[in-house]
Amino acid sequence: MRSVLQDVRYAWRTLHKSPGFAVIAVLTLALGIGANSTIFSWINSTLLHPLPGVQRTDGLVSLTRAGTAIPDLVFSYPDYLDLRDRNRSFSGLVAFKDCRVSLTGAGKPENIWGVLVTANYFDVLGVQPILGRGFLPAEDESINGAPVVVISYGFWHSHFGGSRSVLNRSMNINHHPYSIVGVAPPLFQGSQTALGADLWIPMMMERQIFSVDSYSRAAMRPCCS
Repeated sequence: MRSVLQDVRYAWRTLHKSPGFAVIAVLTLALGIGANSTIFSWINSTLLHPLPGVQRTDGLVSLTRAGTAIPDLVFSYPDYLDLRDRNRSFSGLVAFKDCRVSLTGAGKPENIWGVLVTANYFDVLGVQPILGRGFLPAEDESINGAPVVVISYGFWHSHFGGSRSVLNRSMNINHHPYSIVGVAPPLFQGSQTALGADLWIPMMMERQIFSVDSYSRAAMRPCCS
């Protein structure tokens, strides 16, 4: 212990006698620590924990189709249904589609990230909302028949102050009213690495969100567990 204290005193005296060297040393340490922290954060978010809040990520796979220029945009909704119903290898198959949506109706419109998902999305990923529920099987059956939304934990706090009375409240998305049925857990940001979502909407509402019928187009990203 005495040796350590002596080393500290000696280092302090040396730095005090050479303030220029001290500044350079401190800046060098700060840059080194900052760079290492940034690298670790990137590795942690993309390699070690690419989908925070999702259970059993080691059992998740993303399906793509070989021989296409854009492999992640090659599945239509009918494709997904065929894969889901004929699947014999995975416990579940979901589909999702990222989208930018606008919050309207109160104050200035705000653009945020949303995700259109199949009703089994939260169940297959093993994500349990901390408030309310996820989506019901019936909300995968009728086009434009499920105007409900699950919001992220961050969105819940930033737009509703974390109030538990948020359930069943209405919010306007692309000029259409949606009822809030659940709040996602704090760590969960969605199924896209490094892209955090603010809310999730049933896939059946795609026509309303985009104002077009794109079910027959290559648009979905299937994910299996």
